[in-house]
Amino acid sequence: MQPLHAQMRMEDDALREAGIERAAGVFAVTGDDSKNLVVVLSAKALNPRVRVVARCHEVNYIEKIRKVGADAIVSPDFTGGTYLASSMVRPHVVSFLDEMLRSEKSYRIEEIALARPVVTVGALRLDAHECVLLAVRRAAEWRFNPSADMTLAAGDVLVVMTTPATRQVLERELAT
Repeated sequence: MQPLHAQMRMEDDALREAGIERAAGVFAVTGDDSKNLVVVLSAKALNPRVRVVARCHEVNYIEKIRKVGADAIVSPDFTGGTYLASSMVRPHVVSFLDEMLRSEKSYRIEEIALARPVVTVGALRLDAHECVLLAVRRAAEWRFNPSADMTLAAGDVLVVMTTPATRQVLERELAT
């Protein structure tokens, strides 16, 4: 195995060649957790604003990958195990979520970032859009099933069940 500094130099060159300076996101998904760690570290060093999603097989690497800047970490083995268990104990929920992920025409779980403040959840009139508000993400806090009188701020992210087309309509309305 190459020394870490040599590995990072190779990753830096590959990331620059791929356009890391203007990239919105990077996937670190090699089959080797230590290489994924180096990709995350290199990507964040070259573009601190880039969103990095990393794959991780060994749980002992999860915290290390997070510390070097990964915005999200996916463990296929853990996710697969959770899916298997959920399929056994909540088969209808799993089937429901699978259907939403597969179909562009039906309802899905979507997210809408608020660029401007909105007076209250009720002011959104989501029921008129056939849209169900599931949660609001504010900074690092989740607010599930928020009440109609909850005030919303710029930067809040709405997690809604709706169609992709309705999400686009709501995004346009909330942008003005």
